[in-house]
Parts: sequence; structure tokens; C-alpha cells
Amino acid sequence: MLIIRYSKIITLTAVSFYVTLVAFGNLTDYQTNFAFV
Repeated sequence: MLIIRYSKIITLTAVSFYVTLVAFGNLTDYQTNFAFV
């Protein structure tokens, strides 16, 4: 059961890191995103 817990922790960490990178990219590179809207 411990391996399931660790895999959930690793998955959550990876997803949150990815979401943080996407949000940071959207906030810092506004002009590129504005061209697509």
C-alpha cells in the first residue's frame, strides 16, 4: 500500500509543477498568448 501512496504523491507533485509552469508562462509572456485570442 505504501507504493500506491508514493505514486500518488509523485503524480500530484508533477502535475502541480506543470500547472505552475503553465501559469508562470501565461503571466510572463502575455503578448504571445494575446495573439492567439
